[in-house]
Amino acid sequence: MVFQQLYCNQARCQLGAKEMKAKEKKERGGKLHIVAHNKAQEQAEAKKDARQQVCEEYNTAVEEWKVAEEARKVRNEDRLVAWKKAVEEWEAEKAQVKARKEKIKPWAQDNPKPKRNDKAYKVEKAIPKPKITSAVDEALEDLMGTNNDKDKDESSGSDGE
Repeated sequence: MVFQQLYCNQARCQLGAKEMKAKEKKERGGKLHIVAHNKAQEQAEAKKDARQQVCEEYNTAVEEWKVAEEARKVRNEDRLVAWKKAVEEWEAEKAQVKARKEKIKPWAQDNPKPKRNDKAYKVEKAIPKPKITSAVDEALEDLMGTNNDKDKDESSGSDGE
């Protein structure tokens, strides 16, 4: 009987301590955890929105790039055709000069053969494709920069004292 009373008292003490600890934990961290969780969810949602916006901007930039690239390719093809036509005309004139039995060298100096690198026939260089990495980095930096600036201000204030 004595042992049973000792055991019951010990069990009651342990149970009471456990209930108090749970009650303190609930009072202490309940609302704080909810606030922290909500804040983390808002930040994650803001990051997701920023990524989606950057992705949409990137897709529009790629579509514009594709249109510009196709136009550049068409212009290059036109320049190639114009150059080939100029070369054919030059060769026809050269053949006429030969047929008249004139000297070709002086004529060729006055009328040089059209070159592919001439300004009128030169190929336009490719337009670089837009990259998403820099845009994403900037957007995330802006998003995270606003939070980091506040943290830096708070930490610099405590360091200066």
